[in-house]
Amino acid sequence: MATGSVLATNLPFNVQRTLGAPFIGCLFSFALWGSACIQTFIYFYRRPNDLPLAKLAVAFLWCWDTFDTAIIGHAMYYYFVVNYANPIALLHSVWSYKMRIFATALPLFIIRGLFLRRVHRLSEGNKILTWGLFAVNLVNLVAALAVTVKLFGQSTDARSPSINDYLYLLFATGVIAEAGIASSLCYYLHQARTGFESTEGLINILMIYIIQTGMTTVILGLLSLICYVTMTDTVIYLPFYLVLSKLYLNSYLLSLIARDALRDRSKQQTLSINIPEDTHSQTSQISADIAEGQCPSLIHVEKMALTDSSDTNHGPIV
Repeated sequence: MATGSVLATNLPFNVQRTLGAPFIGCLFSFALWGSACIQTFIYFYRRPNDLPLAKLAVAFLWCWDTFDTAIIGHAMYYYFVVNYANPIALLHSVWSYKMRIFATALPLFIIRGLFLRRVHRLSEGNKILTWGLFAVNLVNLVAALAVTVKLFGQSTDARSPSINDYLYLLFATGVIAEAGIASSLCYYLHQARTGFESTEGLINILMIYIIQTGMTTVILGLLSLICYVTMTDTVIYLPFYLVLSKLYLNSYLLSLIARDALRDRSKQQTLSINIPEDTHSQTSQISADIAEGQCPSLIHVEKMALTDSSDTNHGPIV
């Protein structure tokens, strides 16, 4: 113990702030990976008739999440086991540690893109909004790739002005994309209200879910940015960023699985009413989203002609 303390005091960095933060992030990442495994199994068990593209997207995201978890574990093993009692190893970054930014950014890019499809449909094809948010999302991925390339170009993880600029861009565009997607979905769901009790309840559930998920990811993104800017001699920002993609994946899987429960609820509240002409455009969009699996509900109303998206021929579109 005394020897370790002497070594730690002679180093030009704080060992606890350097190793402690990634270790905490590692624990949360492993827990969220376990949750994603369970939800992925439930999805394939309950949704055997979904389109192959939907199942392929879920399979790829789970495989990449497993890879991401593996490289986090490899980095922790390298520093805590291979270089046990050798804190000087922290001056050099192992390859898996350098991969951490891109390994998190790629699934975030894909899942945001899937949510953007829902924004596109709910907004009735608003190209300016959809492509604007997609451009921000793409810049986020490019910034993550640039940071990774620069990290592999140097032997240490020391901050440099060029890496700082890309990381600021990475964190800022991530917050903008997540806030934009969440607020857009809530806005267009609110616009789709018809005033009928059964649809109001389902829309309220969806809006609460989107707000909770969006706020969580936005807060984590802001914490990553704030910690990186204000705590320049630590990596305390890292655990907040490491869990972002895993939270997003769990959120997306939950939205796919929850469709059955919401559909069953809506079936119990079947309505047969006349729709006023001024609400026809709004309800027709809801009909299109539900028929293609974009809105996890099934509402039986005259003039909407809704069909169950779980049938074999028209599995839900991601």
